[in-house]
Amino acid sequence: MWTYIDSFSYRNIIHFFIIVLVVLVSIGCDKHNQYYSDELTIQLESLFEHNSNDSIYHVFQNNFGNEEYFTLTSGSFYNKPFVDAYCFINGNLVTFCSWTGKADKTIVNIDDMIPFRDTISGYCEQGSYNMIEEKERENIIMKKKEDGGFEIVNHYDQSAIVIDSLQKTIKNPVICKKLYAYMKNVLANVYYIYCYKKDENNYLQFGASAFYDPKQTIGYFFCNGILVVVYSNNNDVGFDELSFLNMREVKKYRCRIAYYKESSQFVIPVEDEEEFEF
Repeated sequence: MWTYIDSFSYRNIIHFFIIVLVVLVSIGCDKHNQYYSDELTIQLESLFEHNSNDSIYHVFQNNFGNEEYFTLTSGSFYNKPFVDAYCFINGNLVTFCSWTGKADKTIVNIDDMIPFRDTISGYCEQGSYNMIEEKERENIIMKKKEDGGFEIVNHYDQSAIVIDSLQKTIKNPVICKKLYAYMKNVLANVYYIYCYKKDENNYLQFGASAFYDPKQTIGYFFCNGILVVVYSNNNDVGFDELSFLNMREVKKYRCRIAYYKESSQFVIPVEDEEEFEF
């Protein structure tokens, strides 16, 4: 009788400790899997529901001027330049990319994610980041507030693009106004002025990207915190030939630009883009 009771009690104690261990492990796993802040995670789960036919979900962090945004979107493939790390939430692949290359760790627990090396096994990769998905999807744009929370917005606030800031750097009033209009119309992390020679004369065109190409860059400046780089096609337009710029406001490119990503996949503007002689 006593042997039975002792054995029964012993089994109960072991069973109790097993339950406690399982609970502790579960709590630890939940904490480990908290890749994003609660508010952003709720929005991701909403995206899972609305875009349930997609196989990959994306989170992009973008600092536009002094404002910070998180854009949540989805699709059927991922792009190598647009993946810093990735994780799985409720069985869904979620990639993360900070356009500046620096994650906001108050929102993103990037240290617990899987660092992106070259490929994500079992998922499609699209080499050209200019490819556009054919079908429309629901995207979510979240603007970070001063208290650390978020505001859901329909578009980015482009009030940081001010012509007064451009006028300090661009001496040519026509080029200044045209670049201002272009930046207002095209949302990007980096804007560029592409300079080249044609018929022995100097011309320029405007463009935009998520990155800058160090091989093409000869100079750069900031428009109220927004990066504008100056490209030269195969360096055939020299830094001292940029007569349309106030060179006191332009930095000559010598090494990488902090907090901005580099990419050698620079796309030369198409021929029918508006060009300006200088």
